[in-house]
Amino acid sequence: MPIASMSYDEPPVLLPATVPPEFVKGGGDWLCMFNPSVRRVMDIKQQAVIAHDRQVYSVSFSLDYSRVAVGVDSGVYLYDVHGTDKHELSFSDVGSEERLRENAVRRVAFSPDGTLLAAASDDMKIRVWQLPSGELAHTLVGHQREVTSLAFTPDSATIISASGDRTLRVWTLPLFSDYYSSFYSSASDRSSSPEPESLEPDVAADEVECTVLSVEADFTVSATALTSLALSPDGLYAAVGTSGGIIRVWNLQDYTPIGQWQAHDREIFTLDWGRPGLVSGGRDRKLVRWSLPPHTLNPFIAPGADAKKVMRHEEYVLAAATAQYGHVPRVASGSRDGRLQMWDPKKGELLFCIIGHKNSITAVDLSQDGTLMVSGSGDGEVRIWSYTII
Repeated sequence: MPIASMSYDEPPVLLPATVPPEFVKGGGDWLCMFNPSVRRVMDIKQQAVIAHDRQVYSVSFSLDYSRVAVGVDSGVYLYDVHGTDKHELSFSDVGSEERLRENAVRRVAFSPDGTLLAAASDDMKIRVWQLPSGELAHTLVGHQREVTSLAFTPDSATIISASGDRTLRVWTLPLFSDYYSSFYSSASDRSSSPEPESLEPDVAADEVECTVLSVEADFTVSATALTSLALSPDGLYAAVGTSGGIIRVWNLQDYTPIGQWQAHDREIFTLDWGRPGLVSGGRDRKLVRWSLPPHTLNPFIAPGADAKKVMRHEEYVLAAATAQYGHVPRVASGSRDGRLQMWDPKKGELLFCIIGHKNSITAVDLSQDGTLMVSGSGDGEVRIWSYTII
């Protein structure tokens, strides 16, 4: 299947040597370059630096922007937005010997109502903590490979997870259900996927309902690992990115796959679906905003989506986050060269670029009020930024 048609707008590469001094701002260990071609009042300030002795894999703001969750190797931490008031969340389901093994926490997410925090990790588990107590409430077991991403539905009642095992799982937690079941998207899935009895969940079998959506057999194994996940703002659809560059969309109302297209020519590392639209970033060094069919996605037949804007990078795009405050959309991206960039996704226009992290930027998030950004890196640092775009 050919890659969907793309309009290539070549953004400038902002470098300290080429940007006029009046468009450069810096601190002791960071530098921000504003795009001289953009006629907007912009400012940036580094608000906090939080150091860890392990690589940072994931970051997330709480809905009220008062807290930041950080996922590292075998650990999840909570901070306030000033980088203080640190709380380490317990992995009480893991023995001390197992805790010493590498176990990247690939994704952390707050429930929209602020009462839960979930984490997806390489040990094939999803952990859910109650807030503000920090008590480990559930450990969800069922995926057969690393859990690469997860998200809460808008009502905070359900967790959607994606995995390298080629399944998307829909978990309905206690308070919402009193039984567990598994469903498969085709007869061939049932023969190749474990039966519910073999999953040996850490939570009691009568506590969690789990619907399993498997990738169809016509995907090749090398192309079907699910690497990223994003829910539509209304929570009705789930988009997943794959190791083969395909984006696939499911209808979460009836659990049917309703479309797919070749979005990138290599692995997709990140997806986000906010008010500015669906964006994807990958190994092909592109950040893409997609134009999807209006109203509903049905019928959504491949290619079914157009690349509205393609924002090129110098290196792999490892992380992206969207926000829209009023009528002003933003997309932040982090890449393997350590550059943190802010974009106008409608124009495909680079607004500013920050250099500060000493390794790849592996995670990024934006507050929806248009004032805060958080970035995480392989250097072990989490940096919290306040910014202004007028």
